[in-house]
Amino acid sequence: MSVWNDFYRLSVLEIKFEKNSAAKNATIYGNGNNQVAVAVRVTVIGKDNKPLNIPYDELEDKTHLINYQTGEKLNWRGTQPSYNPPWIYSAVDKGYSDPVNFGSALNDPQHDIKNNPQPPTKDNSSNVIFYISASKLSSGLDIGVGINIPGVGEFNTTEYGTSTHNSPGGNGGSVFKAPSFVHVRALESIDYSLSKNVRLDNNTTSFQSFHTVVGDMLVIHNNWAGITYNNYEGTSSKATAVISPAQENFKFIKMNVLSPTVGAGFNLAGGGCDTVWGVGGGNYDATFIFVNRKEYGLLGDNSIHTRCGGENYYYTIGKNDSRHYWKEDLPDGVITVRICNHRTPRNDAYQQNWSDSGKDIRVHVTDEYGNSGTVSITVDDSSWPSLHVNA
Repeated sequence: MSVWNDFYRLSVLEIKFEKNSAAKNATIYGNGNNQVAVAVRVTVIGKDNKPLNIPYDELEDKTHLINYQTGEKLNWRGTQPSYNPPWIYSAVDKGYSDPVNFGSALNDPQHDIKNNPQPPTKDNSSNVIFYISASKLSSGLDIGVGINIPGVGEFNTTEYGTSTHNSPGGNGGSVFKAPSFVHVRALESIDYSLSKNVRLDNNTTSFQSFHTVVGDMLVIHNNWAGITYNNYEGTSSKATAVISPAQENFKFIKMNVLSPTVGAGFNLAGGGCDTVWGVGGGNYDATFIFVNRKEYGLLGDNSIHTRCGGENYYYTIGKNDSRHYWKEDLPDGVITVRICNHRTPRNDAYQQNWSDSGKDIRVHVTDEYGNSGTVSITVDDSSWPSLHVNA
């Protein structure tokens, strides 16, 4: 037997923000992910003059969000693209349901109506939660609610209501008028693939940007006559750069490095790095870049081979030398780029038996409001050791 068979009259139909019932407006990002939750409150009086206890799924099925001005239904789950674009609503929380701000007041204590739909709330109303999103920038929309009661007809919270009579079978009695709406506007989404939307801090600009780890590393020198020399002149150093949203106080909550792990031929902490890069000139710098890796650096038993003027130079890390790798926690909300550099002070040296790889790193990011994009981190010899972000 349907609960609606006991319908006598609709007493309450209203919409409020679920986390801030005192607010009348909210701002979200128009990226299709950011949502704001609204609570639809319904009280239906039964034939025994007591409120009906309406099952949650039944109430969800019979209620819908509308354009407050026109009464037209909003797009449900993105299935009706011609309805009130760009607004969409759903019963599913995508995980980005905190708006940028509300128009007033402190948040009400949070509650979970859906998981505890029965019994009705203290005022004997039944409630359902919907999540509103927008697919693009919008100056805003006044959003009301409607309910289609089987055997009776359609009611809504527009200013003038509907012509449905508020009585069993819709026969006789007065019409229902109870204006109620919330206003939601959508900001332009943030694309983190664009340089203007990210900030790079602590970018390396010269050798002085690095912190020296060891200043007298062993460089084995084999000259043209086959004579071997041990020179303690190599420098091991490191630096850390940070990439974050340009918008103050925003943070990345998802960061997925899309580029493959590289570093074949070297014994690297954490199983690899994201860039291997060698640059010659007045010195020879072999650079290893680690993106969002808790373990980074060179493990023991490594040799970085270079050649200069027909002679070989081997920058060497001994088997038991643990000074060049680290295991550290990552800071929250940012892309952490750790750079390990190994310098052999020889003019015009070039790499031997290894090559550059991974000089274009891609990281797909998403912030707490569902804005996303792919951040690129690239390097080139002409600007060593500076990183280029979204260049």
